[in-house]
Amino acid sequence: MGYRAHFAKKYDVEYSDNSHFKNDVEACLKLLHKLKIEYYYDEAHEIEFLQTKDLLELKLEDYELNEEELEFIQEAIEIAKTAKYCKKYGYLKIHWF
Repeated sequence: MGYRAHFAKKYDVEYSDNSHFKNDVEACLKLLHKLKIEYYYDEAHEIEFLQTKDLLELKLEDYELNEEELEFIQEAIEIAKTAKYCKKYGYLKIHWF
């Protein structure tokens, strides 16, 4: 028990080719709220975790989205469908940098 150091034996990150919401985390969070997607935002580490269940159940035709919002959410849905960790753990991870 307690707080101990652990080594990561495997850590493999591959980022998508696209970037979204340049310097505007707030716009991204507003979109997630508008679409009723459950998320957790860790401001200290600039990481968001989106629930894949919410993404996969989303009906985009029910919302008015601008081009940037639509591209972002379509890519998120595609990754949620195909990334092994999304299927295994039930979340999509977004890094801001």
